[in-house]
Amino acid sequence: MNISSDDFIKKAIPFLEAAISACEEAGKDYTFTCPNCGGEAHVYMVKSNGHHHGYCSGCEISFAE
Repeated sequence: MNISSDDFIKKAIPFLEAAISACEEAGKDYTFTCPNCGGEAHVYMVKSNGHHHGYCSGCEISFAE
C-alpha cells in the first residue's frame, strides 16, 4: 500500500474493530465486509493464544497480532 502513515491508521482502526467483532470463537475463519472498501475480508482467531489474523481481498489491508 502506498499511503501515508496517517491514512493507514485511519483505515486500520475500523478494519481491526470489524475483524475482531466478527470473531465468535477461536479456530474458525470468519468472513465480514471490509469497512474501507466493501470487499470480502477474513479473520481468524488462533486457538492457542487468542490472537487475530485478518486480511481483505479488496483493498489488501492485513494484520496479525
